[in-house]
Amino acid sequence: MSEKGRRRLAVVLVIVATFTGVLALLATWTKRELFNTDQWVKTSSALLANDEIRTQLADDLTTEIFSGGTVQAEVANLLPPKAAPLAGPASAGLSQLFNKAVDKLLQTSAIQNLWEQANRTASETFIAIANDEPIATTALGKAQGAVGSTTLDLTSIKSAITEKLGIQLPDSGIGSGQAAQAAVQAGNAQAGLEVLAPDEISTLRDVATLIQKGSVVLLLLTVLLYVIAIAITGGHRLRSVTQVGISLILVGFIVLTARKLLGTTLVDQLAASDSAKPAVDSAWQIITELLKTMGISTIAYGVVVLAGTVLAGPTRAATRTREFIAPALRDPMWASFGTLLVIIVLVWWSPTPAFHELLGVILIAALLIAGVIAIRAQTLKEFPGVPASEQPTNPA
Repeated sequence: MSEKGRRRLAVVLVIVATFTGVLALLATWTKRELFNTDQWVKTSSALLANDEIRTQLADDLTTEIFSGGTVQAEVANLLPPKAAPLAGPASAGLSQLFNKAVDKLLQTSAIQNLWEQANRTASETFIAIANDEPIATTALGKAQGAVGSTTLDLTSIKSAITEKLGIQLPDSGIGSGQAAQAAVQAGNAQAGLEVLAPDEISTLRDVATLIQKGSVVLLLLTVLLYVIAIAITGGHRLRSVTQVGISLILVGFIVLTARKLLGTTLVDQLAASDSAKPAVDSAWQIITELLKTMGISTIAYGVVVLAGTVLAGPTRAATRTREFIAPALRDPMWASFGTLLVIIVLVWWSPTPAFHELLGVILIAALLIAGVIAIRAQTLKEFPGVPASEQPTNPA
């Protein structure tokens, strides 16, 4: 293949790598967020800490508790028989005060711990079903139907709130835990928030397999395409490296744009009313915070790559910089030690999500080492000299 043909092929490979890079980031985010229980519990804590989401949850819990008729019945028992018709309006007014009290209770550590436990159970059940594994006995909460649906069980939270506020729910019948469980099994999910319906399990398992295996494959494929594009261009490798840097920046911006567009669409579809949109939007922003970080990190990687191409370029500033660092690069020991030190600092600092996984650390370390080798080779060619370790010593 001619040199011009290789350059064109390199451009095509970089373009393909841009698309696979976007898919790799989306798949990796999905894997980390939905198939990592600890990460989801961390995200769920941020969800409850959000004012809009907590207010909406307080509204839902208040509506659920008061819709059972238990509170109205208790109010009616306290009123004289002639005033019994006033039990409805009185309980409605009481619900407003109750709502504010629920919001305060949701901010306490006790309720927050119950919220984390509920989310941990839901995540463990979700992952077990997705991977077609047995569901742990401890993960079978009151609101888990026998048909394999996954529900964020809020029964324990509701019970704790009603107990703290002095409302005694009956053991059976309307407003009870048994009735709530029956409602969930019937598909109403009044005791919790349904995460996975039984008819979605087959699709989930197919998608789960694709995501968990595909995320690694797509990431490795993207890196491989970049490496091949750089390798086949021969004397024009600096241009290919520049294209790779631009590609990484595009990947980051595409992911951030997709996050924004998907968020707008999902908020419109999932929000039952305009009043619920702030809570749904906040939930989306929190759940996809990791995706946002990954997109920004990828842009940062692209900027670093472009900075490397500038350092290796023919400009006067770049040449002077290479001349300045030439003494350190001439000695293999100092060059190796400096590179290793940078890698250790980056792993300790972990400025991006990639440093939280072994594969990410390996890839970044490999790219950093390759960059140092290339810069060192170019610098030694331009500014040859004798390393300090090889300089002759004066006889005493």
